Amino acid sequence: MKHLNKWLVGVVVGVAVIAIVLYIWNFWGRPPSEDPSDWAHFATYLSGTVGVTAVVATLFAFVKTLGQQQALIDSQEEMIESQKTQLSLTRSQLELEKERREIELAYNSSFTIFPMLMDSLKKDLDQDFWAASEREKEVLDRVVEEFRNYDFLNYDLISDMEDYASIILSCNEYSVYEFADGIFLKLDKIYAFMLSKLKIEEGLKSYYESYLLSNYNHATTYYHYIYCYHAYLFGCGETDYANLGVSLLDLPKDYQENRDTYHAWLTIGEKVKKVKEGVKASNEQKAR
Repeated sequence: MKHLNKWLVGVVVGVAVIAIVLYIWNFWGRPPSEDPSDWAHFATYLSGTVGVTAVVATLFAFVKTLGQQQALIDSQEEMIESQKTQLSLTRSQLELEKERREIELAYNSSFTIFPMLMDSLKKDLDQDFWAASEREKEVLDRVVEEFRNYDFLNYDLISDMEDYASIILSCNEYSVYEFADGIFLKLDKIYAFMLSKLKIEEGLKSYYESYLLSNYNHATTYYHYIYCYHAYLFGCGETDYANLGVSLLDLPKDYQENRDTYHAWLTIGEKVKKVKEGVKASNEQKAR
């Protein structure tokens, strides 16, 4: 652009010199006119030659400048689009790396933590049910009174609930709530752990199944206890949470038709649901 401007200035100056030289050449030998009109004609002559040349040169430079500005704008737009593409690619790479890390963490934590959770569950099932509160003690006392047995292991109360359901359901609903909440404490942790990892990597399902399908004792697998807790969740109205187990662990969608332990826990869950709804309504009222 700088060279173009010099060239245009040179053209204008050259035209001006030629025009003046030709004018002087044409009127050489005559004295300078004292008539203002003659000088007006000279000005008109210069305007028609040098002036027009200067205007054309200016217009040409203006058009050239506009073209360069447009080229610069186009170049900037291309650069912006290129940067957007690069940012999008970088974002995709970061998301892929984040997903890879999450999957790697899911596998690592599953291989290290899940066996400990299952071992803790086995120990918990082998233990006598311990009433942590007066309300839990109320439930246990009613069962003991009915069956004349003071040794109730956790796995008995969970896996044979159809034998105890009618007695437990006759207890205070808040007592039933605390009893169920306490007895399912370990199973709740295992269920939540599996779902959190399966949301990241569904391929872990076969790993969890290898534990759940193993026998806790000669009669039942660990899946049996997961089913009991899952039926209880449906009864409690935790439908979304329970449906995650349906989609990620292929657990049953419905326990209504069964008249066994699972249905017993479903019924207990329905009683607990009333307690939860009452607590929720009370909290909402206090918040107002």
